[in-house]
Amino acid sequence: MKNIVLYFSVYGTAKIVAKEIAKQTGADIVEIEPAVPYDTVTGITTMRWPRMQKRNMTRISALR
Repeated sequence: MKNIVLYFSVYGTAKIVAKEIAKQTGADIVEIEPAVPYDTVTGITTMRWPRMQKRNMTRISALR
């Protein structure tokens, strides 16, 4: 029976670990990709970002 390493990685750390596990075990490797992409800088889904940005701008305006 063949093994498989499934991984999900926003920043790339899990990908590095998954590749090493697959290499050492001889397993196949498959990346789990989200239906809604993540921003690689913030780690936030691109759908959530506009809402968070708007909320944060409201908070900044309240501080002025």
